[in-house]
Amino acid sequence: MKINKKILDKIELIEVEVSENFVVTLSSFGAAIYSIYYHHELMNITPKDLKDFYLSNKYFGKTLGPTAGRIAKGEFKMDDTIYHLDKNEHGITSLHGGNHSLSFTNFTSEIKLGENDALISFKCLRHDKDGGYPGEVNYEIQYLFNTNQDEITMRFLASTNDKSFVNLANHLYFNLGESDASELFLKLRSHYYMLMDDDLIPLKKKMVTKPFNFIFKKPIKKDINNSALKGPNLNGYDNIFIIDSPNKIHPSMVLESPKYKLKIFSDLKAAIIYSNNYLEDVELLNGYKDKLHAGVTGEFMNLKPEIIDKFHPYDHYVKLVFSKKGH
Repeated sequence: MKINKKILDKIELIEVEVSENFVVTLSSFGAAIYSIYYHHELMNITPKDLKDFYLSNKYFGKTLGPTAGRIAKGEFKMDDTIYHLDKNEHGITSLHGGNHSLSFTNFTSEIKLGENDALISFKCLRHDKDGGYPGEVNYEIQYLFNTNQDEITMRFLASTNDKSFVNLANHLYFNLGESDASELFLKLRSHYYMLMDDDLIPLKKKMVTKPFNFIFKKPIKKDINNSALKGPNLNGYDNIFIIDSPNKIHPSMVLESPKYKLKIFSDLKAAIIYSNNYLEDVELLNGYKDKLHAGVTGEFMNLKPEIIDKFHPYDHYVKLVFSKKGH
């Protein structure tokens, strides 16, 4: 395993060459995954220009937080106190941590290289009332690699001596070597999803029916033009799915292209499936322009923010396992 680090404008890019066929580049900005190359093909959509990557509000591969997802009216109640968070979406909701999101924070990094593994840690400290969030909170995002294993384990950690609320996720867009997500098949261990209002705020749990049923794998494009996926702020999938009994044995999500398969394991109980429904005028690293449904996310998270304190830190994982079909 080889690790190369370069610094551009105080931002660290860390390339992890797990093997000749598996190379991952991480970024200290957003504690992010910038690119994943598997058998020399790009598995995710990400801007070619690093400035576009840093400045984009599409969260390409970045850590979402302190709270992933949407919080209605930017208000969260804890211990009878209502905390007012940044309303960064249409002036109505707080999305992915607001204007002070961890996605737009430059973390410090630490590299631990073992004989057969490597651990890359990104850390940052957020002060009380940053973005409206209570408490002084230490965040750490870990990426673990093992020699000759085509996988990435992400571990999301947060601790405080005060009290706060946290819900972290990663916003990778996958295309598994394709020009867009139209050739991808999706399977989800989910019998329920969250019905949403016009502002994409979850309302209630509902059993999956067409077009939300991915219990058996099907093409993402099959139902993407269904009227249930159209609305004032909706143009495809942007839905929270509840995962059936998360565990380390059965993947919560499986994504397949004609050549590759991605299995995602996590202890988190929900995932936002988002199909890149709005465009930016940027060139992607795969040589294409950003386009509708160019990739699809699996943003694994909690259904609602988790309350943390000195005795109850935040600790969850997401594991990505890549394979080549026919091997």
